[in-house]
Amino acid sequence: MNNEIRNWLVRSPLLACLMLAAATGELAGQMGPFLSPSQVPQAKTQDEYDVYLNILTSKDPQQTISQVDRFAHEFPKSQLLGLAFEHKMLAYQKLQDWANVFRSGQRALQLEPRNVMTSLTVAAAIINGIDNKTLPTSLLDDAEQYSAESIQELGNMTIPHEITLDRWERMRGNLEGQAHELLGEVAVLRGKNQIGRREFEAAIHASPNPRGMQFLRLGLLSQSLGNDDQASQAFRRAMELGPDNVRKLAKRELQKVQRASARQGVTQDRQAVKAGPPK
Repeated sequence: MNNEIRNWLVRSPLLACLMLAAATGELAGQMGPFLSPSQVPQAKTQDEYDVYLNILTSKDPQQTISQVDRFAHEFPKSQLLGLAFEHKMLAYQKLQDWANVFRSGQRALQLEPRNVMTSLTVAAAIINGIDNKTLPTSLLDDAEQYSAESIQELGNMTIPHEITLDRWERMRGNLEGQAHELLGEVAVLRGKNQIGRREFEAAIHASPNPRGMQFLRLGLLSQSLGNDDQASQAFRRAMELGPDNVRKLAKRELQKVQRASARQGVTQDRQAVKAGPPK
């Protein structure tokens, strides 16, 4: 497997992180707490609320990090501290500082255990950090554990009253699909492509709106395993869904599969001719 193909198979944690960041940003202060078993946290004083509000309204990641540090210093026992560290995690994510995404996410999980969004963001950060060599490969087991436990947690989670059933099913499907995709990435980094292919299939099955990237990666792994029929189907679907960079690579890889199939057909025909008619 060449480096370009490998990069496509393990590069999507960045996309995953950005998707999770958008989702967490939308849910912060509203539904984010519901993605962990704890009760909705509350500020005890107006000062505490005002400082936390600065975190919520900050648009600059460096400013967000500073505001969280201030909040943690002034209100070390606040019920909102876990959510504050989630925002710090997402701020580092915007800076693509994977080591600090990991550290901030772990701190958030200490305060808000079993939070699915945070767990998946940390898992994705581990994979990115390993890929760019800012985190050790020994953390791969942690990424696998965070992803697997998230799937289990989603299966056991009670639907919050504030969320419609339809919206909850979409949220759960997206998060479960992301967890399977991360497990697939872990498998690829370990060289276990067969397991990776199964996890990418599970990600597509779980996702309410599968992405072209998911089909592209399924096609690449199927191709590496010699399953040209499945690879061709996946590449065609990736071309339908896009975006353009995914569509371009899917088209190129589909053409490779088709050329290889044509060459194999010609070789078989020549061998049949050489063998002559049966006696």
